[in-house]
Amino acid sequence: MPIKPIDLQTLFLQMNKVGKEQAAVKDGAVLQQSIQSAVQAKKREDEVRSVQKPQADEGAGRIGDRESKSPAGEESEEKRKDRDSGEPEEPEVVKDPDLGRRIDIQG
Repeated sequence: MPIKPIDLQTLFLQMNKVGKEQAAVKDGAVLQQSIQSAVQAKKREDEVRSVQKPQADEGAGRIGDRESKSPAGEESEEKRKDRDSGEPEEPEVVKDPDLGRRIDIQG
């Protein structure tokens, strides 16, 4: 079956559309990949800037009392009373009354 000139004329008119479609398909994959990489970069940046919850309490065990010489499980009565009183102890603040009153000008 030979190709007739009218068939070639129809094919030549459609060549422009076919070329544009092929270019869009080719550029579509590149565009999609660049969009994915931008999304991943933004996600990574958000993870870096956000506060992360610790994965597990590895190595974060309870520290025992070094002063306690009684067997494990036994508490002294004083410690129980302190714990039961419920009043948190305020740290003692010591202030020097002469602080800031004398200036050394001799160097």
